[in-house]
Amino acid sequence: MTTTPPSPRTTRTTEPIAPVMLHIGTDVDDTIATDFERWCEVHVADNLRLPGFVSARRLRKNPTFSGPGASPGSLTLYQLEAESTLETPEYTGRKIGMPDSFTGHIGFERSLYRELGVPAGIRAHAIGPAILHVTVDVEPAWRERFVEWYVNVHVPAVLDAPGMLSVRRFENVELAAGGAPRPGQHSYCTLYEMEAADVIARPETLASASRGACPPDLAPHRVALNHTYEEVFRAVATAG
Repeated sequence: MTTTPPSPRTTRTTEPIAPVMLHIGTDVDDTIATDFERWCEVHVADNLRLPGFVSARRLRKNPTFSGPGASPGSLTLYQLEAESTLETPEYTGRKIGMPDSFTGHIGFERSLYRELGVPAGIRAHAIGPAILHVTVDVEPAWRERFVEWYVNVHVPAVLDAPGMLSVRRFENVELAAGGAPRPGQHSYCTLYEMEAADVIARPETLASASRGACPPDLAPHRVALNHTYEEVFRAVATAG
């Protein structure tokens, strides 16, 4: 297994993806931010040599186009062939050589998500230099109602806005199995690919979102957080 080097946005407009996403949110002190990004490039490349890892992206939050509520300052999103990818001896036995100087300067949130409504296997996906990252928590009795509205009304309305390129919907594997939520854990995650970070603030997007607004009876029973992230780098695992 070899790995392509981190690449700028302009080299590709599609990305190989798979049905499972390892979602790592990171908050990093400014004092080590540059060194951490350099370390991440090496760390991501090492992980992409492991069986079942397909691709990865690093993204940084753009506060200007992010809504209220807490979210990590940056994301590392790995595409995995299956949930069992994280159970292989190669993954569980790996050594993470993080410098001692990072201790106390980094916070992590780790979630495993399963994509909804897609077939198994690796496929190509349209991507942009920015994403709208949406996390949602819904009261159990209202989840069926939420999914019906979200899939059939809200997502199509948002995608109708110019500059919105594609969408993927996920559920949290641990929470779907009945696990107790931890800080930073959410039941659902949606990633909208955008041609630029400001797409979310354009009048056409606001009008599209308004057409797909949450019904008044459902709104009190769900909490949604909307944040915009811009790509830092990406890398892809290739056979070899």
